[in-house]
Amino acid sequence: REFTLLPPWLSFIHGVIDSEDLPRHSRPDSIQGTKIWRVLARLFTKKILQTVEELPPEDFQRFYSLYGPNLKEGVQDASPLNRKLILRLLRYDLYPPPTKMEPTVTPTPTTAHQQVNA
Repeated sequence: REFTLLPPWLSFIHGVIDSEDLPRHSRPDSIQGTKIWRVLARLFTKKILQTVEELPPEDFQRFYSLYGPNLKEGVQDASPLNRKLILRLLRYDLYPPPTKMEPTVTPTPTTAHQQVNA
């Protein structure tokens, strides 16, 4: 049985976690659902999103072309704090398609405008 620490929309992330806060010699199913597990899940999700945000533009474009749909899924499932981080990462193509000089756009200006008028 596989135990996941990250939400399903980050299913492309795989790895092993070693933490001093986790008790040694205990089964994963006995730790899952505990406060330590929830705190680690929140911290790792936030750290992953911050790391993606710090990628250089070329690497971010490559990342987004592969995992953009996962981020869009994450907006629906994430906590309010993570939702704000994800919104900063989302990109949408303009119509008509942009030229090479015009990058894709982020929904941040629209979101900020809606909040002011709400």
